[in-house]
Amino acid sequence: MLKNRIALTFLTLLFCSAAIHGQYNLQDYKKKYPGNNFIGLDRTEIVKMDIFGDQIRTVINVNEDFLILNKEGATLFSEEEIEYSSFEKISKIEAYSYQLEDKSKKKTKATNFVTKAAEKDDNVFHDDIQRISFFYPGLGEGFVKHLNYNMEVNEKHFPSGLRFYSFYPQEKIVFTIDHDTAIHLSKFEYNFENFEIVFTENIIKNRRIWTWTCTSVPNFRLDNYAPKPDYYLPGVFCQISHFYVKGVKTEVLGGLDNLVEWYSSNVQQAENEVPSEQLVNMTNALVEGLDDDLSRVKVIYYWVQDNIKYIAFEEGIGGFVPRTPNQVFDKKFGDCKDMSVLIYKMLGILNINAKLVWIGTDDIPFRYSDFPSSLVDNHMIAACNIDGTTYFLDATSELLPIYFPSSFTQGKEALVYSSRNDYKLEMVPVPEENKTKFTNKSRIEIQNRTITGTAIQKLEGYYNWLVRSKLIYMNDLTEEKKAERFSNMGNNSYKVTQAKFTIPENREMPMELDYSFKVDNYVTSYEDEIFVNLVLDKSIYIEKQLKNSRKSPFVMNFFSDNTYETELVIPDGMTVKNIPESIEYESEKVKFNIDYKIEENLVKVKIRTIFRFLLLQPDEFNIWNEFVSTVDKALNSSVVLIKNK
Repeated sequence: MLKNRIALTFLTLLFCSAAIHGQYNLQDYKKKYPGNNFIGLDRTEIVKMDIFGDQIRTVINVNEDFLILNKEGATLFSEEEIEYSSFEKISKIEAYSYQLEDKSKKKTKATNFVTKAAEKDDNVFHDDIQRISFFYPGLGEGFVKHLNYNMEVNEKHFPSGLRFYSFYPQEKIVFTIDHDTAIHLSKFEYNFENFEIVFTENIIKNRRIWTWTCTSVPNFRLDNYAPKPDYYLPGVFCQISHFYVKGVKTEVLGGLDNLVEWYSSNVQQAENEVPSEQLVNMTNALVEGLDDDLSRVKVIYYWVQDNIKYIAFEEGIGGFVPRTPNQVFDKKFGDCKDMSVLIYKMLGILNINAKLVWIGTDDIPFRYSDFPSSLVDNHMIAACNIDGTTYFLDATSELLPIYFPSSFTQGKEALVYSSRNDYKLEMVPVPEENKTKFTNKSRIEIQNRTITGTAIQKLEGYYNWLVRSKLIYMNDLTEEKKAERFSNMGNNSYKVTQAKFTIPENREMPMELDYSFKVDNYVTSYEDEIFVNLVLDKSIYIEKQLKNSRKSPFVMNFFSDNTYETELVIPDGMTVKNIPESIEYESEKVKFNIDYKIEENLVKVKIRTIFRFLLLQPDEFNIWNEFVSTVDKALNSSVVLIKNK
């Protein structure tokens, strides 16, 4: 879906200072920002809203200046482009460069202006997106690159705003919304704590002017396993609540009811379409012989997953309005909206009360209850309630069982829509760890310095879905190579010698992998003793210690329960001298224990790890770090065998 892009100013920055453009010379800037190829001197954006007749006209003026600090920066930054959609019109482009220390500020105008459609992305058609590209000739070290243009936005429902983050230093950012006092806006500021962003309001005659000025923002970096920056970096968005023309009030987006009214108009055609004879016949044939609603919902949901190819559409109104169910059924492809309305219509044919659902994926931290806006969502699914349980049906997640919401919508606030006047907000559940299990049981033997073994791996829940989904695209690999992708034993010499996947046709059933393997140079010895580390899979955690300096939260894809069991056959002529101590770590969000024991001619180890979080905030990093320290201790411990005398 085309969301959160149009009229949203993705203004970003890393450093802000009170320095005014022109206070420093080139060497001053180089000392201030060592190691950078260019910096942003100034970014000013003014959103101006006026009433013309009974409509609102929104024009955004963008002004930015960049300073090139070295030749590499000139090479990287000589080309520029402005991206826009059919909802926007670009005008009055002013682009030129000049030398910072040239008092005359002689301008060299940009050249080679070309307008073209954006390139097609994987599975996404950008037919609607246009780009104006141009070139700054003669750009070199010490040059300022200037750009100013207007963008007119012709959709009053879209929010306008900014985000304060970037990959390069920025001296100063100013964002202003200058609007007629007859236009009433709602604003949504987030993550402003600990950031120096100053807000001012001025009323001059019939104009209300809101301005946000950033003067100092700390340096940011993107970390491993971090959510999108909106989870922890500052931003502000505003949207039109209502406006008055000659005393008559026009509602736009003053609350959730207004948002539903807009969204309802977007799906009205799909809702009201009479299903074709072919669609009715197919629907009834699919559920023939099934009496209970849940079984019938499953069949329809899985049929759409398997038979409608997912292709995202982001062109113009197609980013908001679904194609009709008959069209999607006939063409056998569509985006999230199209798949959802098809499920909705097919279940309606069966007199099952399905609903359409707008929702944000885990890319978006916002909730409708905080700010009812299109800013909150970027996805659509379907839902139905059977015997008091709501099933969230996301057909874009191919092969996902009905009992699991798509992994990227867990814990999100959903706008569940039955009709224009019948809707509610509902939280998507997060499946407990006992629903997603990974179990790997292996038996190994020692052959000189090599270990050989057999193992069986069982995957349930999201693990089952993930591996099934990936195997679809691995037809060019042998079973053994596939198995190596989903197992990781010993060291880099690990090799699967035989493998068999058992994948039930029923996607709800766990899949299994039986395999044999060997690992060379794994066993170490000293005199009469042999050392074997029975923690064969070292990837118990996905990230090492989380640094105190890290600003971003730490994310996990889903709750899970993970068990590794390994049995070592004690070689003839040897006895066990020592086994590592059992270790345990337990917190509300992470649990780990490793337990060793000897039974007859076997040394057994069982490792169990439970993760119960999707997002770990910086003030909770101690939980992860203590877990990692405990695991590291286990990873460094070996079983010691000694030759019999």
